Amino acid sequence: MRVDSTSPLTIATSTLLVLACCTPQTVVPMRGDSSSGDDTGSSSGDDSPQEGTGDDATSSDPDDGSSTGMAICGDGVVDGEEQCDDEGESATCNKDCTAAACGDGITNTAAGEQCDDGEQTASCEVDCTTPTCGDGVVNTMAGETCDDGGRSDTCNDNCTVVTCGDGVVNMAAGEQCDDGGLSAGCDDDCTLAMCGDGTTNPNAGEFCDDAGESTTCDPDCSPADCGDGFVNATSGEICDDMGVSEQCDIDCTLPECGDGVINIATGEQCDTAGESPACDADCTSSECGDGLLNLSAGETCDDGGESLECDTDCTPVMCGDGIINVTAGEVCDTMIESPSCDPDCTAPQCGDGYTNVSAGEICDDSGESAMCDIDCTTPQCGDGVLNLTAGEACDDGNTGTYCLPGCLPCPGGILLEEDFSDNSLGWTLDPEWEIGPAVQSPSPGACGQGDPQFDHTPTDDNGIAGVVIGGNASTGLHPFWYLTSPPFDATGYGVVELDMWRWLNSDYLPFMQNHIQVWDGVAWQTVWETGNAPGVEDAMWTNVLYDLSPYANAAMQIRIGFIIDSPGVFTCSGWNVDDITIAGISCP
Repeated sequence: MRVDSTSPLTIATSTLLVLACCTPQTVVPMRGDSSSGDDTGSSSGDDSPQEGTGDDATSSDPDDGSSTGMAICGDGVVDGEEQCDDEGESATCNKDCTAAACGDGITNTAAGEQCDDGEQTASCEVDCTTPTCGDGVVNTMAGETCDDGGRSDTCNDNCTVVTCGDGVVNMAAGEQCDDGGLSAGCDDDCTLAMCGDGTTNPNAGEFCDDAGESTTCDPDCSPADCGDGFVNATSGEICDDMGVSEQCDIDCTLPECGDGVINIATGEQCDTAGESPACDADCTSSECGDGLLNLSAGETCDDGGESLECDTDCTPVMCGDGIINVTAGEVCDTMIESPSCDPDCTAPQCGDGYTNVSAGEICDDSGESAMCDIDCTTPQCGDGVLNLTAGEACDDGNTGTYCLPGCLPCPGGILLEEDFSDNSLGWTLDPEWEIGPAVQSPSPGACGQGDPQFDHTPTDDNGIAGVVIGGNASTGLHPFWYLTSPPFDATGYGVVELDMWRWLNSDYLPFMQNHIQVWDGVAWQTVWETGNAPGVEDAMWTNVLYDLSPYANAAMQIRIGFIIDSPGVFTCSGWNVDDITIAGISCP
């Protein structure tokens, strides 16, 4: 039925609807309504009746909404410019009676909207959901640069674009780690730091990483350096013992004499890659006498010392080169004749057959000759040197002691002569003294030589006088034991001389002593004796001559003796005596 808007029922019904609504209702202006919306309810149009929606037009009541010409949103009636009116928010209609649409700026929870800012904002997605990283919607306003609904090979789980070095580990993108750059555990390509991976990671202690050994990098990612203790064959190392060793040179090559690298550990003193003035071919320092010929050092020979062919200065042996070579028979070498050396490198000696003027020789005929005395002076009667070859029978230097003028002998005679072929003259022998054939000692003792094999006399008797002939003197303490001559008359002579040959080997005082004494008619007088060290060591028959003139008497005697005076004496062969002659000479 048609209800008049002014009727009580209409008013009551409108009032009831308004009061029943839980939310304020929106008043929607009616199409063609020109009301100013003021409280007067007057229309700005004419006063003619308006066309209604029913069969007849209704009049406006100032107290009735219809009287304002405005639609009420939420009354369940789509009126005026309302697009919908579901008496509140619904899945299809907003609470302002507009059609529900995401992006209309009205949050319609009934339509499933969580938000609606009319556009994408930091708090709302374009699909009217609350922005959440991982929701599959890229919200740049919320700081997202990507959103693949979770981690992907292009998007991190924090909705940032996958970039190695962003500090987010994205395994889907192949990252094993991501520390935002190099770290001790992570390379800058987001792989785990590992020596040999081809990425140099200083934070992991790597100095280099060539994905294995290279000419510049060791497999442990340290610089290839000879001496680092790692053999880097790629860089040419054959060995590396962190320095010189018996197995490795300092340049990381195998030790070899001649390689130009000194290796002290293998005994090399030098290494010049071959012989040089300072280095032998065996890598020892060049030194004359080392047994290695080094031509570079100026050596012409090197026998490890003096030899028949080589001098100690590594030059060939040559008499006159100034180098004494004893092995080659040189006694001296002064390059030319000198007072101490003949030109043939022997010591100057009168009688050697070479006249050494520097040594004071006037002549040298290898002994006495008609032109040369035995002392290498020119023969001259009265020079004191007897030269029988030059016709002299006597020469006492014109003293008149032994000779007459013209080198003739003064009258004289033999007072005693003994060759010890026997003891027919009656010599007195104390203990250990013997007269008999010479016998060579089987053991020479501890001093000098043993007894001789032959006597001095050029006859077949071979007789001598000696202490334990063919043996050694005893070492027990005892006083002087003598060989004593028979008496002989030495009166009437101006000169009395003892001429004898001895072969004596004896220790020295205080252990052992020897002497020769003469009886002067009253007491024994010593004409010769041994003393302190060294002892006497005759290696041949030795001629001795003593002047007995002061002791001449009618019962003259001589005696030869020895004493052992202290413990510790050496074992020695002692005395051997032969061809004793005592002569008297009387000059006017």
